[in-house]
Amino acid sequence: MKTQRRKTAKPKTGKPIIGCVIFDLDDTLYDCFGQRLRVAHRHAAQGMVEAGLKADVEAVFRARMRFFPPGPHAAPH
Repeated sequence: MKTQRRKTAKPKTGKPIIGCVIFDLDDTLYDCFGQRLRVAHRHAAQGMVEAGLKADVEAVFRARMRFFPPGPHAAPH
């Protein structure tokens, strides 16, 4: 079976596509915890239940969140 390679966009001007990268390690610019991590944990909990874990999705989600280290970004928004 032949593997297809993904084509990447090349800039027409020869300049790099990415001009700047900002690392927001403490979630001050973008609320990654509130907008992404909770959703990812809930999605993972759903997948675990669908894969055969004998538990309620909400219970699995709460258990996963208990293991997330507490900090200022863990407070509900």
